[in-house]
Amino acid sequence: MDEVNIYITTTNKAPSKLPTAGEYIIEVIHEGEPITYPPQNKSTLLREITTGRIMVCKLLCNALYMLTKLTGLKYGHINVYIEPYIAAQPIMHHWIDKWQQDGWRNSKGESIDDAYKLTKEWIDKSAPIKYYTAHHSYSDVMNRDLEKFKNIENAINTLTERSS
Repeated sequence: MDEVNIYITTTNKAPSKLPTAGEYIIEVIHEGEPITYPPQNKSTLLREITTGRIMVCKLLCNALYMLTKLTGLKYGHINVYIEPYIAAQPIMHHWIDKWQQDGWRNSKGESIDDAYKLTKEWIDKSAPIKYYTAHHSYSDVMNRDLEKFKNIENAINTLTERSS
């Protein structure tokens, strides 16, 4: 049986909408050997103005979709590691299930973003998922990648402001 791990990291550590970048890595341990998707030099980076929670949902949907494209795997469950913790809360604490029961409305009666609905669909279609928010073996590399992106994005914004 293969072990499947999905690692998700996002730059937005607040529940508010901000310029956000996020990344995922799928790791399959097959016969004791780790294989990662994407292969080196391929990007799984997303960036937009959104909350960390919605970014995590989008990354998880993308990762679960890509996992369906990796053929020949045999696994009973999926381990998902999400950083930061605050971005993982709707998934880990089953808020999405509660929102679905309440007609896709939160406790204040407000509509829930469609990203949560899509995430629920993908979770329901997948093998059972176990969630973790601990620092993991890819944390440092992924955070370094996202920090580079933030620095480049800031430099571009600064140049754009100067030329205006």
